[in-house]
Amino acid sequence: MSSSSSSDRYAEFLASCGFRVSKVNNVWWFRYNGFLRPAYLPHTTPEITRGNAAMARRELGGFFARWDSGFSELEESEWWYVVRSGQYSMDQVSGNTRSKIRRGAKRLESRPASIDEIRTQGLDVCLKAVTRYGHGQFMPQVEDFERKLDASESFADCCEFFGVFRGDDLVAFSENHCQGDAVFWESIWYDPESLRDYSS
Repeated sequence: MSSSSSSDRYAEFLASCGFRVSKVNNVWWFRYNGFLRPAYLPHTTPEITRGNAAMARRELGGFFARWDSGFSELEESEWWYVVRSGQYSMDQVSGNTRSKIRRGAKRLESRPASIDEIRTQGLDVCLKAVTRYGHGQFMPQVEDFERKLDASESFADCCEFFGVFRGDDLVAFSENHCQGDAVFWESIWYDPESLRDYSS
């Protein structure tokens, strides 16, 4: 794969994570949980036709293909994202939310997390989350988790982690995918015990 654009870089990152990735008619695709998705964040997804998706399915397999279109359109539809752009300040949130943020900041620290911090403590946070909520099918496999961390080290421009800490202990973290001057929350994990301290 070529490293000439952010789209190519993101596709390379996904391939390094262990996904099957292929470029079909100048559109990158990857196989995800048995179906196909374009290898782009929603705001950078190119125009895709059913024909292109069918060709990608023939090449990569999968039950179906799913993609975003019209991401920047303002018309109301049945599918939506929560998007935040521009500056963010405490003045923009309700008094109740400001109070929770301040209480959380007194008890916990939020900051970028290193790969080593996620490597040594991340799976424990994931395990506590799935144990508490009974959704074990979401628990990452150890080898998949390690592969993603290795890929994130090599493609720091495509993936970052943000953590919430109690002292040196990780109690929550998000995996953030980066492309085209935007960040997409790929996943967020909380140790349920930390929620009473407003880790969210």
